[in-house]
Amino acid sequence: MRRCAWRGNARWRSAVGVGATASTRKSGKRMVLAGALMMIALASALATPPVRAQASGSPVHLAQLSAERTFEIPAQPLATALTLFGQQSGMQITVHGALVRDISAPEVRGTMTSEAALIRLLAGSGLTYVVADESTVAIEKPGQKNTDGATMLGPITVEGQRLAPRQAQIGALPAPYAGGRVATGGSVGVFGNRDAMDTPFSQASYTSKLAQDQNARTLDDVVQNDPAVRKGSSPGNGIEDFSIRGFEVTGRDFLLNGLPAVAPTNGAAMMVESVERIEVLKGPNALLNGIVPQSAVGGAINVITKRATDERIIQLSPDYAMDSQFGGHVDIGQRYGPGKEFGARLNGVYRGGDTPIDNQSREQRLAALGLDYQGKRVRVSSDLGYQYDDVDGVRRGLRVNAGLPVPDAPDNRTNYNNPFEYQTTEVFYGTVQAEVDIIPNVTAFATIGGNRIHQDFTTANLRISGADGTIAANSVRNVAYIFYGAAGNAGVRSTFDTGPVQHQAVLAYGRTWREWQSDQTAAVSLQASNLYNLTYSTTPPLSADFDEARKRQDIDFSSVVFGDTLSVLDERAQLTFGLRQQEVEIRRFDTTTGAITSNYNESALTPMVGILGKPVRNLSIYANYIEGLQEGSAAPTGTANEGEVLPPFVSKQYEVGAKWDLGRIAATLAAFQITQPSADTNPVTNVFEETGEQRHRGIEFNVFGEVTDGVRLLGGVTYIDAELTKTIDGANEGNEPSGVSPFHVVVGAEWDTPFLRGLTLMGRVTHDSSNYLDAANTQKVPGWARLDLGARYGFERANGKPIVVRATVTNVLDADYWVNSSSQLGLSEPLTFRLSASFDF
Repeated sequence: MRRCAWRGNARWRSAVGVGATASTRKSGKRMVLAGALMMIALASALATPPVRAQASGSPVHLAQLSAERTFEIPAQPLATALTLFGQQSGMQITVHGALVRDISAPEVRGTMTSEAALIRLLAGSGLTYVVADESTVAIEKPGQKNTDGATMLGPITVEGQRLAPRQAQIGALPAPYAGGRVATGGSVGVFGNRDAMDTPFSQASYTSKLAQDQNARTLDDVVQNDPAVRKGSSPGNGIEDFSIRGFEVTGRDFLLNGLPAVAPTNGAAMMVESVERIEVLKGPNALLNGIVPQSAVGGAINVITKRATDERIIQLSPDYAMDSQFGGHVDIGQRYGPGKEFGARLNGVYRGGDTPIDNQSREQRLAALGLDYQGKRVRVSSDLGYQYDDVDGVRRGLRVNAGLPVPDAPDNRTNYNNPFEYQTTEVFYGTVQAEVDIIPNVTAFATIGGNRIHQDFTTANLRISGADGTIAANSVRNVAYIFYGAAGNAGVRSTFDTGPVQHQAVLAYGRTWREWQSDQTAAVSLQASNLYNLTYSTTPPLSADFDEARKRQDIDFSSVVFGDTLSVLDERAQLTFGLRQQEVEIRRFDTTTGAITSNYNESALTPMVGILGKPVRNLSIYANYIEGLQEGSAAPTGTANEGEVLPPFVSKQYEVGAKWDLGRIAATLAAFQITQPSADTNPVTNVFEETGEQRHRGIEFNVFGEVTDGVRLLGGVTYIDAELTKTIDGANEGNEPSGVSPFHVVVGAEWDTPFLRGLTLMGRVTHDSSNYLDAANTQKVPGWARLDLGARYGFERANGKPIVVRATVTNVLDADYWVNSSSQLGLSEPLTFRLSASFDF
């Protein structure tokens, strides 16, 4: 196929040999890093931020603050939450609008003192409160007073505020937690947004602030902060698949604003500049999200897109990354109308150049427009996006022949694929969401979305065939894929009471459709090579054509779901349950004749139950049983039941856990067991049947928030005891499944330095223990550890607009190691320095 005109200036090495030595390359990287850090230090020394006053003393208490009241404040923007607080507490609240820009408030419900409710609303915002007079509380940033001590505040305007009921989802994103890196809650599938303390599942919702401060470019850069998530694809191949709790979750299963088959992640990497939240829900979720194309037993990743905020946004962010990638990001957003009902947010990105991997360059483009309307009873939100990602010199995974040991990892810049190998992905996507409040406690909703993906790439299955690192002679194909995807759902959410029992119920219908077309060239032979002394082949014809692509597969999933959360004792005891009836139809086609080669049509009823209790306000103890659903296999040719289609495979999870929220720092501890069935041919009866089982038992610990002023933590540890508990003939029974590491540890921290105001230092350590490449457990992949460091420096210009400079270094020690990705070896990401600066206008 014709390649794109832009190819960068990739470092092409000689046809035989590895070119520069590893020591020379690593020495050069250290010089680049040292120079970059000197630049940051110089910029910090030259920039002089304005001096700020110290925080004021403890606030004075009013009698009204000590009075107990019943509060009903949904998660929403802080400005509107404070308005509701004032109405429900009987107090006057004043605040300058600029202080609450881009800040969300958590849900506050139940009977408590007004002071307790106000403290919870302000948690993580960096704001405090003082008493202005006998009936007024003023919200301020610590130290923001004039020389007379009078607080510089403007009033909140109640007129035109966009208030939504509890069951609404549009414009009701859960607030960031203390530190701003993780949210206080997230989407729980069909149940909508929930506070994490009211969710009987383990979840994490990472914010756009975290992504920007860590110089993240794709989803992988963000979910690396989660100890339950491991990268499931080879670094440098342009694809982002993961494993959650040890089970594969591919990009084909990622959700966009709750919809499957729409995100631009089908065999590709999604850029994060247009993303507001990245939500990770851990464990099977067939009831919550319905069945998805690749089943996603381990969990779900849901991407929430950006929307306009009450304050106008104009931000320009140029960036650089090793070796010679330059580009930038523009972010523009504004709300319109007398009550700011209409909003528009535009994000655009372009970057391109050489990566640190030998012979590799990459070009990325993004344009994403988000529109929304938030009226009194009607709310509408939509997305229209375009993403382009071209990787020249793509580096795939390596297989290893049975009986051979795993070879030592070479220098991590080594590209054992041929220089002509590539992957280009172009995606158009869009969604529309709508909500209508029929009555105050009943909301009807509908969402629809779709995408079109063109993917053009080469595929060569490289295999280590000798203990000396020999790469066997193999072949390469040029492939063109076209995907059309669409999904939608519609239903009703309601909150109501039956006696002392509160309900949050939902009834919905959902449908997902996807068509897959392909064209590919005949295989072309490649010569043998060696991992430590590479020999490259000449460029073969690349003639796959989108116009020649023919239908290969289509899927059609539909379901009806009902769920309810029953609460008593001021929501301190909760029961959540649901049932989803799912229909699964998958057809496969002969790409030459167009004839249907198989037609899978099955159904299943998927249940879920979860309980949650709060013995004290800041502690939630929970348990759940939930299932995952995946397509059953068809009996292969030659079996006694040839052609028989097995019912859908049902994975099962049992989980118990506890969540602890101290206001500034929170932690989750969970213990789980997941079993996943599989099918094989019985050697005695020659019947293809469901006989296999893989079981994962594990413990997860997550922590996030602010330990103290200016010190933030994010990370945790996951331990998994994975075992092949059932196999067809007992072979490998009791062994560890391929690619499941017993331990995965992530420890990250930020520190706002006291010696230079505006300077923040960051660090993260990641460790993954050893695992096996094969089910026989004869090929062990060594464990690894990686250190990432970063810094950012923020200051204000004379006009009060901020500038923030961010620098990050991934794999600071330049460690060489293998990542086990789907029983293939992927070479570690090289030391990579990134630099960016954001300018607000």
